[in-house]
Amino acid sequence: VASTVASNAARNEPRVFVLLLDDMLTSPHASLPARKAARDFVQRYVGPTDLIAAFSTGGRGVQTQEFTTDKTRVLATIDRFIGRRCRYQPSRGMLLPTETEADKIYAFRVATDVIKALAAHLSKVRGRRVSLLWISEGIDYNVRPGITGGVGGNNEPDPAAVNRAMREAIDVLQRANVTLYAVDPRRLYSAEQLRPENLPEGMEVETV
Repeated sequence: VASTVASNAARNEPRVFVLLLDDMLTSPHASLPARKAARDFVQRYVGPTDLIAAFSTGGRGVQTQEFTTDKTRVLATIDRFIGRRCRYQPSRGMLLPTETEADKIYAFRVATDVIKALAAHLSKVRGRRVSLLWISEGIDYNVRPGITGGVGGNNEPDPAAVNRAMREAIDVLQRANVTLYAVDPRRLYSAEQLRPENLPEGMEVETV
């Protein structure tokens, strides 16, 4: 007699994971916690039948691994990740800001363009759950109009441009049925490690 009882217990279905290591919006001093977050995810959550790939927003070939079930190859790619976001440079015993609002918006647009391209590619995957893990410091100002006071000039933030880029990326992800998880590596290290890039002892940071 056929059973009339069904189970909704989770099955060991193969999944697809993409690690997006955002070198353009991650500072060099945050490279280590970014790598740690990515390694922990691969080692803890990626199963033997899951497919996983790793990419960088800057398009560096050394930080790219196409889809594989071999976690050791992905881990080796993660270990080569280095953030290249430069916010300060030393000058007369101080660190002066070098990253403009235009720089931030450009890097953010590059990141969202990469996300859209990955989502378009992942939309072709059938029969597997697809997840995109975006490891990035993100952009550093309030994107709500009226709070920042910016109107999008050469030296002012443009909340509309950032909001539009993020909405476009989310729309593409939803159409492709891809789940996005964003991880900020700055939350993964202590306050003592929040010093800007290579800040020598006794050097101060000037904010403008």
